[in-house]
Amino acid sequence: MKKLILLIAVIFAGLSISFAQQRGGGGRDNSTPEQRAQKEVEKLNEKLALNQAQKVSVYKYALESAQAQNELFKNAGGDREAAMSSMKDLNTKKEAKIKAILTPEQLPKFEEFQKENKGRGAGRGR
Repeated sequence: MKKLILLIAVIFAGLSISFAQQRGGGGRDNSTPEQRAQKEVEKLNEKLALNQAQKVSVYKYALESAQAQNELFKNAGGDREAAMSSMKDLNTKKEAKIKAILTPEQLPKFEEFQKENKGRGAGRGR
């Protein structure tokens, strides 16, 4: 009986690890640019309470940036540093566009959101 319980526990642990890896426990996010743009709109809306026009604009800017990032990685030819530098430029331009459509009340919340995200993403490099 003890062996059966141990066997079930080992199988459960193995399945848990397997599912965690499938959900993004490492590796690159394989979502489409459209999915990444929509996710960004949802996150910003949660923090900033965007109006409909702002949601449309943020989606447009995020989609342009995500599509350009895809192209960068396709054309990087293994030069990860150059791709990352170009991505930083894309993100800076996107953030400037987003800031331009925010209200004065939303700007401090947006800047706080950026700080949280930059701190969270700092440990992702390999």
